[in-house]
Amino acid sequence: MLGRFLALAALLLLLAAIQVNPPGWARLAGSQPDLLLLLVVLVGFLRGLRAGMIVGFVAGLVQGALLGAWIGPWAVAKTVAGWAGGLAGARMFRDHWAVPIACVVFATCLHNGIFWLLAHPAPLAQALRLTALTALYNALVTPFLLAFLTSTQRWILPTRT
Repeated sequence: MLGRFLALAALLLLLAAIQVNPPGWARLAGSQPDLLLLLVVLVGFLRGLRAGMIVGFVAGLVQGALLGAWIGPWAVAKTVAGWAGGLAGARMFRDHWAVPIACVVFATCLHNGIFWLLAHPAPLAQALRLTALTALYNALVTPFLLAFLTSTQRWILPTRT
């Protein structure tokens, strides 16, 4: 159990470091994939509501702290995204490849909407454009992170709750 916790914490910190300091090639039209959001949603999708919400809350705290921003909006938005991933994983047919991608797109829109309501980081039109680009980018990256998590889930992910 401790090994899984440490492996998930290391993965979370690695993705947070990449998220906060993205390589130049990772930006597309002013957008980048939200790697922490992907991790949160996919952990919830694969391991359940509680795991998604806990990882979401911790990821939100870490992201807010690393950005030097208000921690609350990040923590709330990522926790709700983890809940949405867990709910989708419990109620949908999980084996079809399009289901986690659709879940990530929905969770990205939900996450960004909640974050915008709590923090108002940009005008609405700009936030909607950024949300659409981020959702598209997250959809493109999802199969790769999902393949990694499913192939390593017995070492990284907590047991299903």
